[in-house]
Amino acid sequence: MARQCTVCTHPNQGKIDEALVSGTAIRDIAGQHGLAKSAVDRHSTHIGTALVQAAQRKAELETLAAATDGTAGSAAVRELLALQASDWAFMVSRGLAVPYARERFDGHRAALARALADGPDASEEGLRNLAAHADPSLLLAP
Repeated sequence: MARQCTVCTHPNQGKIDEALVSGTAIRDIAGQHGLAKSAVDRHSTHIGTALVQAAQRKAELETLAAATDGTAGSAAVRELLALQASDWAFMVSRGLAVPYARERFDGHRAALARALADGPDASEEGLRNLAAHADPSLLLAP
């Protein structure tokens, strides 16, 4: 019989999942909740698709809110597209190059956070030709 996930049965599972979605380091989460780093890592892998999709949706809503109040620039929209258009969730859920997939996903998430913090004048360096004509107003179209 398969062993049950210690994180899934942990009384703070919701807080642990929120920390994973927000990008908190696995070792920090493990330390804060008295768990082994390997247990949190296994948990994040077996619920990886849901965590990535939740993080993508959170990023989308943050970008939409910034577009609504006029503080998002095209760099934020382009970074959001990079975050959403990749197959990181698939790679994590299938155990394919998981460290690489997480690194790339976290990199796109961090770049989006910087673009949102920097506002309309955020640097688009590193985005190459991805959606070069992206416009935050497109997020608000019906």
